[in-house]
Amino acid sequence: MDGFSLISTMVELGGNISLEGFEDVEHGVLIMVKKMVGSYAKKVADEKGAFDRFTVSRNGEEIKVDVSKDGNDFSVSASGANLFFTLGEALKKAVEEVK
Repeated sequence: MDGFSLISTMVELGGNISLEGFEDVEHGVLIMVKKMVGSYAKKVADEKGAFDRFTVSRNGEEIKVDVSKDGNDFSVSASGANLFFTLGEALKKAVEEVK
């Protein structure tokens, strides 16, 4: 069995950014999700300062974004049938919520 046969439930996108619950997403879609999450994580860091942890979780049609920064935890979520729209909505909320 090669290293690409199984996709774990947690995908690390660098030291402090991770995805959970995206194991059933097609590879091409996962690449776009990673790009969106990376872009918004950079936006949070640029606008709000460095964060300790940035986690995006998917459970069915719900997307949850958890950000830890300076000992404070911020959590937002969005629900919808369209993965990209819902992810974008949750990530936008995270940028607004993090202080």
